Formats: sequence, structure tokens, C-alpha cells
Amino acid sequence: MPYRKVVFSPGEIYHLTNHGVGSQIIFKIDYDYSAFIERINFYRFQTGVRFSSFSGFSFKEKTVFLNNCRKNKKPLVKILLFELLPNHFHLVVEEAQEKGTQIFMGNLQNSHARYFNVLNKRKGPLFQSTFVAVHVVDDGQLMYLSGYVHTNAYAAFLIKKADLWNYRWSSLSSYIGLEPKYDFLEKEKVLSLFRNDKEKYKIYINQQADFHKEKAILKNSS
Repeated sequence: MPYRKVVFSPGEIYHLTNHGVGSQIIFKIDYDYSAFIERINFYRFQTGVRFSSFSGFSFKEKTVFLNNCRKNKKPLVKILLFELLPNHFHLVVEEAQEKGTQIFMGNLQNSHARYFNVLNKRKGPLFQSTFVAVHVVDDGQLMYLSGYVHTNAYAAFLIKKADLWNYRWSSLSSYIGLEPKYDFLEKEKVLSLFRNDKEKYKIYINQQADFHKEKAILKNSS
């Protein structure tokens, strides 16, 4: 898939996604997923510290390090939403610095590709493109996108609907007050569309889950 030419600007929101080359798996084991989420948290800042060093910190050391980043550094991007599936991922971010999205995505994907290739004794590109980006232009698009991203694993027949709410590799649990909670998320823009009512958001996601699952069934049957 070719890279979508999008003009990136601070303060604007973007849907970012990428697939494994040839739709191959990019997350095989639980640690692949959890380490990628940790990379999302880490690479939203430019720290001068390698992720390989950071990953060796204790939990307390990581917490202190990231808290210091939050206090003293401007992020490259703000993370609104995410969901990871075996062969691709979705991120919704707000650019916070000029060229912040490109720097963040380059660091994130290069780090994961190096890790994955070493672990699986493979060579060559892991991702099929630089990344695909779509500019989110209004609240209606953001609302729809939050439903699409947060129901992606269910629409892809990977989980049952009952498991949607605590799918570990998604930001949805944080939005509705369940575990796991990811404290690096900026949830206000999405939840404000539902008057900051988590129950209203859960009702919306429940409806969107059925809608996107039906779309997937129709697509697969055509």
C-alpha cells in the first residue's frame, strides 16, 4: 500500500496504520504486543535514551523516567487511541511538534522491526509501507474512528463480543474504566463527544461493534 501523502501539522489529529509486509504477522506472542505498547509510550518523547536501555529499567525506574519526561519534555505526539492485531496496528494521534508524527512513527516502527527480526531470525522489511495516515478533519470523523478502531479485533473475528471490553491490546479498557489502564492516553477529546460519560461511550461502542462486524461479514461474503 503506498504512503498516503498527508500534510502534518501540530494540533491536528491523524489515524495511523500499518500492516506486515504481505500481511504477515507482526505480533506473535504476548510480549510482542506489550513491548510495542511500551514503545508507544516511550517514543512519544525524544529522550536521548535507547529503548533497549529503558526496557532494562525496573518498573519504578521506568515510572520515574516517564514522569520526568511528562514534566520536562514536550511530546512529539499525543496518543488518543490504539488497537493492535496480529498483522497490523491502528493509532490515533494528535501531532504536538512539527514533524512529530514522522519522527515518532519512524522510531516506533524501526525499533519494533529490529526487535522482531532478531527474535525471529528474519531479515528484511517488516512493514509493507512507511505508514498510512489519514487526517481527521472533524468531530464526526473522530467519533466514527474511535468506534472503528476500538472494535477492530471483534470485527476481524479475533475475539468474542464479550471480550471486547478487556481486550488487552487496545485502549478501549482505559476509556471505560476497566483494566488494563494506559495512563499515557489523552482521552478527553473523544470522551468530550459523549459529555465525558463512560457509559454513553460504552453504548456507542456496543452499537459500533455490531455495525463493523456486519460490514466485515458482508465484505467477506461478496
